[in-house]
Amino acid sequence: MDQIEEIRRLEVAGESRSEIARRVGVSRPTVRKYLEKDDFAVPAPVSVLVASRSSLLDEHADWVRAVLVADKAVRAKQRHTAQRLFERLVAERGFDGSYSVVQRFVKKWKAADRLAMNGGGFNDLVWPAGSGQVDFGEADFDEASGRVTKSFLVASFPFSNQGFVQVFDGESAECVCQGLKDIFESVGGVPLVLVFDNGAGIGRRVIDQVRETEVFRRFRLHYGFQVRFCNPYSGHEKGNVENKVGYVRRNLFVPVPDLSQISLERFNELLLIGAVDEQTIHYEKDRPVAELFAADKAALAPLPARGFDPVRWESYRVDGYGKVTVDGTHVYSASPGAANGRVWLGFRAHTVEVLSDTGTRLAVHRRGYGRRRSVHVDQQQMMTALIGKHRAWPQSQLRADLSGRACQGFLDSLDKHMFNDYLAAMAGQAARHGLGQVLDSLDWLVANRRAFSLADLASLTSRVDGFGIDRPADTGPDLHRYDQVFGLPDPGEAVPA
Repeated sequence: MDQIEEIRRLEVAGESRSEIARRVGVSRPTVRKYLEKDDFAVPAPVSVLVASRSSLLDEHADWVRAVLVADKAVRAKQRHTAQRLFERLVAERGFDGSYSVVQRFVKKWKAADRLAMNGGGFNDLVWPAGSGQVDFGEADFDEASGRVTKSFLVASFPFSNQGFVQVFDGESAECVCQGLKDIFESVGGVPLVLVFDNGAGIGRRVIDQVRETEVFRRFRLHYGFQVRFCNPYSGHEKGNVENKVGYVRRNLFVPVPDLSQISLERFNELLLIGAVDEQTIHYEKDRPVAELFAADKAALAPLPARGFDPVRWESYRVDGYGKVTVDGTHVYSASPGAANGRVWLGFRAHTVEVLSDTGTRLAVHRRGYGRRRSVHVDQQQMMTALIGKHRAWPQSQLRADLSGRACQGFLDSLDKHMFNDYLAAMAGQAARHGLGQVLDSLDWLVANRRAFSLADLASLTSRVDGFGIDRPADTGPDLHRYDQVFGLPDPGEAVPA
């Protein structure tokens, strides 16, 4: 534009067109073009579709469109690629153009087709207060065993843009129900409507219907909210929560959280504490998110009188070793006494509970997820099973689990009778105080006493359970004032001879 201005300025100053061309450094036709131009308004953009040039593919365009339309009735992995269309055009229709022409045509046609399927574009959906969206994301976490990938459930309230997150080892229906239950109780109410992505984690889509899992169906009936599932490939219908998933991953989980010193349940509790930021301003409404979320909370339905236990019960056969295998991957100990019988497994988000056929609790294990094999054994049951089986101790799983601990060497050194006495006593103390407290006490006694008895173990285990090993003795109440009242000497002062 500066060059054009100079040309027109020199022309007004009376310079000839030849002189203008010499001084500006352009040709005379260029000078003439800009001096004779009478409209300098910005031209309207010309659509690529409207202004597309003719190509060698034009005479074959109808055939290509017919193939692409027919492909919509075929499974995705068996549809024509641009490369396959190009090969057929060459072989069947004598096409002598390039592959890039075919590729551009196919890309343009598919973009236009997707736009038409979406009704010409996306609607700017309006979300009333009290409605929510739910989705899962994945992130890495550090545990004592190393870095692992976990799933996190995000529940977002689009009206206020407030979100809540809970972390799980999997994406089962029990995880969804547990996460939503904890979020409901944290906010003090139940959303009127929740939108999910094609029933992921809570059911399975069959054609146009989503068949909910039994536990989620009961959960929904218990809390009384309505549920809606997005149409396939329509993530824009719950774009708020999808954006929130990315926000959570970038902000809450960077740097990678360390869970080596904290349980997943406690970590989830901390995620809910202070989740509502009083300072954040809504990206469109220019009002504090906390203020808008107050309107969300006011629109929530009340919590039911009783909470919901998100558990799924299934009957399993126990093998000869007293263990149950789930999906050929995850092994859970039941009880030696239940060998070759049947037990009930209660699957919750974080745990698996084992009940006998009469309803007696046999064990509670950490729940395993994924395709990697996992073994979950109740060491207290193993200890009970080893009483009277001294010869089985060297090859037992319990001994292997105690590797590196002082108590392992101590138990190795016992003869048959003392071994049975100690194991029986330890099993009894474990039932009252917990196996961890018993093993910690035995470790301490082995490291600090030359000799000790079963009574010493029982006494220390009780102390560990109530106070811990390293807690100093209580000093008791201060009786110094009473000494003064009764005229007694201060214990810290020397008594005169």
